[in-house]
Amino acid sequence: MNDEALQRFSLGGADVDAAKQLYESGYHGADFRIEKSGQSFAYRHTMAGTAEMSFRSSSMGGRVRGRLEASPDYFVTWLHSGGATVTMNRQEATWGSGTPWIFPSNAPFEFETLDFRQSILAFDGAYLERIAVEVEGVVEGPVRFHFATTPSAADLIAWRAVVDEGASLVLRGSPTPLQMAEMSRRTVLAMLAAFPHDRARPTPEVLAPRNARLRAAMEHLQAHADQPVTPADAAEVAGLSPRGLQQAFQRHLGVTPTVYLRQERLERARVDLMASTPHESTVASIAARWGGSHRGRF
Repeated sequence: MNDEALQRFSLGGADVDAAKQLYESGYHGADFRIEKSGQSFAYRHTMAGTAEMSFRSSSMGGRVRGRLEASPDYFVTWLHSGGATVTMNRQEATWGSGTPWIFPSNAPFEFETLDFRQSILAFDGAYLERIAVEVEGVVEGPVRFHFATTPSAADLIAWRAVVDEGASLVLRGSPTPLQMAEMSRRTVLAMLAAFPHDRARPTPEVLAPRNARLRAAMEHLQAHADQPVTPADAAEVAGLSPRGLQQAFQRHLGVTPTVYLRQERLERARVDLMASTPHESTVASIAARWGGSHRGRF
C-alpha cells in the first residue's frame, strides 16, 4: 500500500499456532511460547492506519513469553489490563495498566505478558526519523529512546491529547489523505516531545550545504556502527576518496573517521550500560556488541 492509503483489518480466534505466527511476523519476534491460562484460549489483533502510522489493539489470554529482535520501526504501547515484563541487557521493567512505554526498537529484548489487553501506536522508522531530522536539527539515523523511562505527567497529558484526537479520527472517522498526513506528523512531534531520547547533533559547520558529502559519511558510519563498517565504506557512499574523507573529518570534526566511529560506538555502549544493571556479564555482552574485545580496556 502507499503511504496515504488507510487500511483496516482484524484477526482473531482460538488457534495458538495462528496467534504465534501473527505476532512473530508482525513485530519482528522469535521463540514465542504461549501457555493457556484455563480451558479456553482466544486472541484478537486489529489495525487501522497507513504505512506511516497505525493504531492497533491486541488481546490474548494466557502467559506469553518470547523475544523481539531489533526493529526498524517504532512502537508505543499501553496496557488496559494484564501485565508485561520487558528485559533488555539484564535490565527488567514491569508495566501495568495505563502507562505508555516504547519498545526498545534498536536492540533485541525479551518479554513476558499475562492475560493482556493493550493499545499500540506504530510508526514507520524512516518516516519518524525524517521528522526528527527536520525538527531537531540532528543527523539522520535511529532515534534512541530511553528504555524504561516514563515521561513526565505534563508530557503525558500533552501526548495523550494528541493520541486521543488521532484515534478518534482514524478509528471512528474517514480521514482524507491530507488529514491523515497532518495527524501522523503531529503524533510524531508529540512522541518526540514526550519521550526522552538521544540524537547526535552536528555542528553548524557540518550542516553547511558544502559539507553534504561529509554528512553522508557520518550518517553511514552512525547507521552501521553495530556492523563491521570501515571508513573506506563511508568514503565510497559519500563519493569521496579515502584521503579526502580523512581530510574532511580532520578539518571539520578534529578526528579521523576511525576515531569518530570508535567514539560513536562508545557512546552507544554508554547508553546501553546506563540502561543495564551493573553485572559483569552484562558489561561483557555490551562490550562485545559494540566491538570491544578487551573488557578491562572497555
